[in-house]
Formats: sequence, C-alpha cells, structure tokens
Amino acid sequence: MTVLLIVDLVMSAGILLGGYYLRFHTGDAPDGGVGIRTAAAMKSPEAWRYANRTCGRCWMIAGLCALLLTVSVMLFLPETWSRGLRTAVSILPAVILVIAVWSVLFRVQMRCMQMEDERHAGQSTEETP
Repeated sequence: MTVLLIVDLVMSAGILLGGYYLRFHTGDAPDGGVGIRTAAAMKSPEAWRYANRTCGRCWMIAGLCALLLTVSVMLFLPETWSRGLRTAVSILPAVILVIAVWSVLFRVQMRCMQMEDERHAGQSTEETP
C-alpha cells in the first residue's frame, strides 16, 4: 500500500510541475516541443497563450489538490484501516487529474474557437469599406 501512495505522491508532484511549465514556460507560439496541441489552440498565438496558461493553471490546481490528498492519506489514515478504503482513497489523485484535463480541454477548445471567430469577424469588418 505504501508503494501506491508513493506513486501517487510522485504523480501529483509531476502534475503540479507540468502545470507550472505549461503556465509559465511554453512561449508565445506553437513552435516549441511542449504545449496543448489542439487544432484550435494552434490557430493563433493568442489562442496558444490562452490554452496553455489556462490548462497550466488548472493542472497546478489539480496537482496541488492531489498532492494534499495523498499527503493527508499518508499521514492521517492508519495502516489498520481496510485495504479497500486506502486503495480507493489513493486512486483519487488520478480521478482528479482525468476530470481536470477533460473539463479544461473542453473549455479551452470552446474559447479558442470563439477567439478564432472574433478574429475572422474583425478581419471581415476591416475589409468592407
């Protein structure tokens, strides 16, 4: 059981560090090796910045929640509790990550498409006399 909690601890720290990197170190254009690479996010530098900043922030929050949950399980749940309960609680960081990634990617996709529509609307009004 201790091995599972250590794996959760490493995974939570990785999520937190990955979110930090996405939020602060991906650059302004989709030419680097790391970033949220959806079609909508790669259409413009504004969409790229928005997608990576937003996803990075949410990954950092998810990683912090998972880290706190893992540490609290390690410190406060006694070894005498049933294995099923400890296993269920130790799986929660992975569940948090899946929910965070799915919801953030959906939100980012919608916002990037909205930004693209706004950009096209601005270009069409500039072209008409």
